[in-house]
Amino acid sequence: MRFTLFSQVATAALLLASLTSAQVDPLQALSNVPQTNYNNATQARTGLVSAAIPLEADIYARNYQIENLPASKLTHVLYSFANVNATTGEVYLSDNWADIDRGRPSGDTKNLYGSLASLYKLKKNNRQLKTLLSIGGASYSPNFAGPASTASGRAKFAQSAVQLLMHHGFDGLDIDWEFPNDSTQAANYLRLMQTVRAQLSSYSKQLSGAPQFLLTAAVSAGPDKYNLLNITALNSVLDMWNLMAYDYSGPWDKVVGHQANLFVNTSNSASTPFNSDYVIKQYIAKGASARKMILGMPLYGRQFAQATAPGKAFSGTGSTGSWEAGIWDYKAIPASGSSSTFKIYTDTQAIASWSYDSSSKMLISFDTPQITRAKANYVTSRGLGGGMWWEGNGDFAATDSRSSIASFTNVITQRDTTQNVLSYPYSKWDNVRAGMP
Repeated sequence: MRFTLFSQVATAALLLASLTSAQVDPLQALSNVPQTNYNNATQARTGLVSAAIPLEADIYARNYQIENLPASKLTHVLYSFANVNATTGEVYLSDNWADIDRGRPSGDTKNLYGSLASLYKLKKNNRQLKTLLSIGGASYSPNFAGPASTASGRAKFAQSAVQLLMHHGFDGLDIDWEFPNDSTQAANYLRLMQTVRAQLSSYSKQLSGAPQFLLTAAVSAGPDKYNLLNITALNSVLDMWNLMAYDYSGPWDKVVGHQANLFVNTSNSASTPFNSDYVIKQYIAKGASARKMILGMPLYGRQFAQATAPGKAFSGTGSTGSWEAGIWDYKAIPASGSSSTFKIYTDTQAIASWSYDSSSKMLISFDTPQITRAKANYVTSRGLGGGMWWEGNGDFAATDSRSSIASFTNVITQRDTTQNVLSYPYSKWDNVRAGMP
């Protein structure tokens, strides 16, 4: 996620008085905040959300399988991404081999295989785990505008998306249109969401017990994006607002910024061009339910080359990274250690951290476990809905003390235990209809 129009929103943020001292541990500071919700929104959940986003391509170079997800720590999985036909609006799986065919025996055309079979089995063994098909993402988002502009396109989108849910055993749909870029597209975005919600409700009524299928949206922290949206109307059809509260700074900037900070740093505002607290308050003020706001967190770090400190100039990203220059998987970020030249630093006012090597002048903005725990306390203290991670494969194992997901969920102990759906009597796959015996 990148923002095309930057604006200085930091000065409008309201800081917690307990966070002004550089000596204050952010975890402790946020744990002392009064437990006051922004509003009294109710949600058909029994607790807070912890959601991870695996990509269908993870099975290739990264060798990250659905079974590697820390299912016991999660309440939701957003499987990404399905594509959209830019002309007709049909939603379709973008990698059939990965999604439904991997491991298929020759001649077997009646059963589901691939990552989606693994995902069904995972939720069958972890009944609190709800699975959603995420549609769009940055690469496929240009395909939304055309279909969303017509009633027939919206209907085709909704019908085909719900068919994918019905056939492959999902608990909901996540719409990741990045992003409606004018008032007309924003109005069509609302119409699209309303059409999808109606289609989900229609399908639910055909099933025993009329289970509630989820509809969520990945949304921007950029004011040029969210100010276009009819947030009040969207809130009535969405179950969760998945706030992409990361990529606040990167190689497109002139100075080093924190990429996922909670607050503004008033003494170094150049390092915090955006801050999550302000953005969340804006969504809520415009009609979003606090309990539907999900704080996105990065499982990666952004690197700045020829840097000295946040708020100062840099030059490029350097050539190092996990899978592309300038971006590190969280689990691979150079950090403090006996053989490392990097040291970890924390901004306790902004609630942000970075790794820095003074000899190479490489700086990597990322969330340490301490910062993640502080964000968990922020979520609970504000009455928000939970947290999510982009993307799941970047974390340490959940048994590792450095795990971001475990650090968050160890604080968020009252997680959602609402059971998933296992009955899909209209699926085209025999093993899905049979409950994946």
